[in-house]
Formats: sequence, structure tokens, C-alpha cells
Amino acid sequence: MVSNDGGNVKIRTMVASGAAAVGLAATTAVGAAGTASAAPVPVPGVWDAIAQAVYYVGQNDFCTGVIDMRVESDPAKPGSATVIGYSRGASGHGAWNAESTCTIDFALTYNDAGSIEQNKKQLRIDVPTYPTEVLREEIHPGSGLIALTTGVSFQDVHTYAFIPQYSMGARGYLLVP
Repeated sequence: MVSNDGGNVKIRTMVASGAAAVGLAATTAVGAAGTASAAPVPVPGVWDAIAQAVYYVGQNDFCTGVIDMRVESDPAKPGSATVIGYSRGASGHGAWNAESTCTIDFALTYNDAGSIEQNKKQLRIDVPTYPTEVLREEIHPGSGLIALTTGVSFQDVHTYAFIPQYSMGARGYLLVP
């Protein structure tokens, strides 16, 4: 049987509205806290190198090694990404020992995939003989598709001066949130 009692309908409406408001407030609070403390996430993309790796010959006694590349992004910082390099450990020839390091000038170039203007960074890295993270560099290409090239070049990226080093670089097309 249907009742036309307006009092019960008003109470039910107030309870439903209150429950919806509490639910919305809880969702907003959890969502805001989740965004502020979100862990970095991998940036999706396609790399054209084998295993996203940079194989190099460095500046000390023809030292050699491999740096595996990864790019991640913090959801709280749209338009920025962090380029991370993990060394598998360096080795060398000549007077090489466990305390030796392999010095390389590591180049990062990036742009949005539709632009010819490039942002260039060159970072001096001393790679140890043991596996470790050797590179963590934040870049700000903006949101969208970017082209990222990493590697060790025999030319300085700013002066084009000769540097006695070389690598097989890694290039990727990535979607930065």
C-alpha cells in the first residue's frame, strides 16, 4: 500500500541526501590524498633500442658498460617525467680495479614528437663497477607525445667539441601524462 505521508518522504530524502553527501566527501578526500601521495608510474611508450639500453664505451681506459633506461611520471605533476638510468656495472682495461669508475658525458634530448626544436641536457656520470642507479633527471616536456633520445655521444651537445666516448643510444616515443 502506498502512503501519501509527506513526512516520511522528507525524512527519507534527507537521509539519502546526507548519505550521498558523506559518500561524495569521503571519495573526494580519498581521491585528493591519493593524488598527493601517488607513487610514480611508468610512462607508456615505444623504444626502438634493444631492451631500452645504452651500450657505451667511456672515457677511462676504454671502459664499457650498459645503462638500462626507464621513464616514470608523478601523477601529481602533469607534463613532467623522470628519466632513470640503471647501470649494470662498468668494466675496463689497463689499470682497472674495484674502486675505478667509468666517466661518461650522458646526453638527453627530448621534444614533443611534432616539433624540430630539441631540449638538450648533458650530464657527467661516474659509473661504478657494481650495478646501481646512476641517473635520475627530471624533464618538463609538457603533456602528450614526446621523442626522447638518450646516449653517450662523441660530441658535446652544446659546443660540439670531441669527447673520447661512444654509445649505442636508445630512442623512445613516450606519452607523458
